[in-house]
Amino acid sequence: MNDSNQHNDFESLCSGYVLNSLSEEERREFEEKLKTATPEQMEFFRDLQQVRDDFALLSKPVSPPKE
Repeated sequence: MNDSNQHNDFESLCSGYVLNSLSEEERREFEEKLKTATPEQMEFFRDLQQVRDDFALLSKPVSPPKE
């Protein structure tokens, strides 16, 4: 796998990891990739985490209906 494919694979798995949508096998694979991630990949990972956290704050709280 060339560097471009490895980078794209990291980004794809990273997105799924941040959204908690990976299979157990994919999660383990991504966590292994994190151990040797480049500074740029770590920045991408932190940026995605921040975007996820920001999205959680975008909607206004809604009270459940009384019934």
